[in-house]
Amino acid sequence: MSHASAYIWYYLDGDAWKPYDSSLLDGFEKVFNSSLAIGNKKIKVDNERYIEIMPIVDILSNFTNSINDPDLVGIQRRYDDPMKRRAVKRTKANTTTSFFDDLQFAFYSNTSQKTKTNEIKGIIKMCGGKSVDTMTKKTDYLILKPSDLKDDYKTFNDIISKAEGLKIICVESTWIDSCIKSKKLVDHTAFLVGQKTAPVVAIPTNTTTTTASTSNTAAPTTTTTTTTSPKSKSKNNSSSTTNNLIINSGFLIKGSEWAGVCSSDDDHYPLVMTVDDVVGGEEVSGVITWINLGYAKTKYKGKVVATNGEFNFQEYEIISGEDDVEVPNDYKSTVYGDQIIGKVGDSTFKLKLTKSPPVTNIQPDSQWKGTSTSIENFKLDVVKRDGENITGTITWGSNYDDAISTFTGKITSTCIEVSDYKEGKKLGPEELSHPFKLIPSQQSDHSIKFRIEK
Repeated sequence: MSHASAYIWYYLDGDAWKPYDSSLLDGFEKVFNSSLAIGNKKIKVDNERYIEIMPIVDILSNFTNSINDPDLVGIQRRYDDPMKRRAVKRTKANTTTSFFDDLQFAFYSNTSQKTKTNEIKGIIKMCGGKSVDTMTKKTDYLILKPSDLKDDYKTFNDIISKAEGLKIICVESTWIDSCIKSKKLVDHTAFLVGQKTAPVVAIPTNTTTTTASTSNTAAPTTTTTTTTSPKSKSKNNSSSTTNNLIINSGFLIKGSEWAGVCSSDDDHYPLVMTVDDVVGGEEVSGVITWINLGYAKTKYKGKVVATNGEFNFQEYEIISGEDDVEVPNDYKSTVYGDQIIGKVGDSTFKLKLTKSPPVTNIQPDSQWKGTSTSIENFKLDVVKRDGENITGTITWGSNYDDAISTFTGKITSTCIEVSDYKEGKKLGPEELSHPFKLIPSQQSDHSIKFRIEK
């Protein structure tokens, strides 16, 4: 390793240290190691910014917040306004945690927000990872920037589906920021990105199951389920939608777990929310764990309104991490099936269902994924439940032209016992016949998967 590449330079962005592009480091080192006096060392970053090298005591005097890092070497300033400042540090490469070692990253788009893409690629390289232009079986993560999440439904789902087929983990780019901030490979569960819900033009009321078909040029046929349960029914007997999300608080039940991110400007705070109790179908309480705030834990309680999906709650007591979090905090949100979206103060937050309750609590309109004995992906849609009796559909993978089969069965403490199974117009796996069992298993990422057992 050369002397120039033995150090990595960072600038402070908010409260996260971000590395400069590796192409700049040789120039930085040349000036830094020159015979010039410290006060005269000014390093050009680009046509807009430069770094002024100075003693650490002078660096600290420029900032009101405590940075407290022994590797500080200077301040980044703007040529047009020197008072716009960022702290800069120079750290030995062998002391930097290479938490992306042996990991390969692809990007949903290399053209949108190109500057942001290059910045992320630089961070990945600095932390031991490798960026590639094409997804392959060797790719570990697909990174999606905020603009990528707004892509049209069909294009988005085609790319995500391809990644899932290659067993690539799809995550929001804010996951990279959280890794940098935490200086380690953080749990990606809260940042996972899945396929978008198919756009629904109209949803019939007072029905148990409806199928919305689209033209040959639109999205594939999808199944939308409604129920007379008060938790999935609005005052006007129809499901409300916002940005293609259907209001439905039926998934917010005891035993469920939700993960997501609370964001404000450039700050992102991953959290996990467990639902420990639901009283009377509306009084909800549980615990919130803040991942990159020392895993601080707080208690919350609130109320969910079944008619409009409104879920307002208050974080009111600290269980652990008194130095990292403050209470009380008031949250206002709406439940859209397996997502919760809302605000707390000036911040926004988004949660996704990541751990489903035991199979004994399975609810109408819930969706489950699994693999059959012939290793074929399938999607399980629960259409109706009456006590221990259950009816639903199984949608098979593309190898069977997304064939849809119906089933009825009984829920036990360990599985769903399917007693009746009927093929639709398109046929599923030939070897599958009833009776059979749908057996759930807990995954390492806290999700639930089903396997079929004869």
